[in-house]
Amino acid sequence: SRRAHALKRCSAVTANRAPMASPTAVAPDPAGAAAKAVAPSARETARETAPHASCASDPAGPSSRQGTSSSRRPKPPNPFASDADYLGPISATPQKMVSVMLRVAGVQEGDVVFDLGCNDGRVPITAAVEFGATGVGVEIDEGAVVKARRLATEAGVSDRVTILAQNAVRTTGLEKATVVFVYLLPKGNAKISRKLMRETRPGTTVVTYVFRLPRHEWDSHLETVESVSSTRDRGEKTPGVDTGAFNKVFRYRVPDAKPRWCRENIFERAERLARRVGEVVRRFVHARLPKRVRA
Repeated sequence: SRRAHALKRCSAVTANRAPMASPTAVAPDPAGAAAKAVAPSARETARETAPHASCASDPAGPSSRQGTSSSRRPKPPNPFASDADYLGPISATPQKMVSVMLRVAGVQEGDVVFDLGCNDGRVPITAAVEFGATGVGVEIDEGAVVKARRLATEAGVSDRVTILAQNAVRTTGLEKATVVFVYLLPKGNAKISRKLMRETRPGTTVVTYVFRLPRHEWDSHLETVESVSSTRDRGEKTPGVDTGAFNKVFRYRVPDAKPRWCRENIFERAERLARRVGEVVRRFVHARLPKRVRA
């Protein structure tokens, strides 16, 4: 029968087991045996009720790793980094340093102030509000252009401040400037150095912040270097850390006789003409399109 067959299997299994210790060798401990019998089931119960307990105790566990990855989301790719004329990341000049640079440049009413890479337009806007100058900002980021134009309108100087959505390397009109501001990394300064010298008028003031223009090209035209201990006013009680070692403003003057190194070569001239032709063609095609397609 089934019962007899089950009993036969149990007896066979019992016979194959290792012999148990003699009762006289180990003193009986009913409480300990009960604890040993209960402990495994308690651990399994804990695992079932708290499946992530091991992750919580392990700082490098899956849950902590998931939290870290969600809090550190990858930055979106820079849409301008692939451009051959990319000048570097966008960074706003501290407002205190804007006023310092305008003072160092000697801006006054009637000046035309260009800011190459104006971000939110604070340099041309401040020049118009505080000094009565005309401001022109050049910015490649469309979002920053919209914000700069809005801030100029809110400040009531939209009639004296123009924000151009252009690449600073390809912009035109620098011959109208009396003051040009540049806040770029050294690589950006090196890219725009020849354009500044070639396209600005003699006597134009060029001001850079933190990073100077290439020494071998512009040091002979350097007039002033002013160090500022802090990028904001902290008061006498909390002066903060002195940052004058690198927080500097450099003022240059474009010479009457332009040096040879800034001259446009044949390849640059051909590229400039090709861009101008492309812009004319683009405007012509755009004018021929229906209004609904233009929008």
